[in-house]
Amino acid sequence: MLPQIHGDKWAEKELEQLKALVAAIESGQSLADFTAPGSSELVVDALLPWKISGDSLAEFSRSVYQCDVCGRLLVETNRSNEFRTFLPESDDSHHILDA
Repeated sequence: MLPQIHGDKWAEKELEQLKALVAAIESGQSLADFTAPGSSELVVDALLPWKISGDSLAEFSRSVYQCDVCGRLLVETNRSNEFRTFLPESDDSHHILDA
């Protein structure tokens, strides 16, 4: 979950990473050197999305889990691995996180 209050900060950080990637490519740097110097193409392909989005997602996002039995949401606070629970107002919210 990306809290709304962090949306702009997250987008700014994403844009900074994309600009850094473009600048690296324009200067002749390879994707491998930008992403994971000395790594194989397979590793670079796997790590590039994390290089661009991972740090900002880790900084601004929160984990959310839902109990299959009672439907409660466990939402991570701004402290890592600390959660608060929220109980749905109605029974039709039991699978609200399903894709």
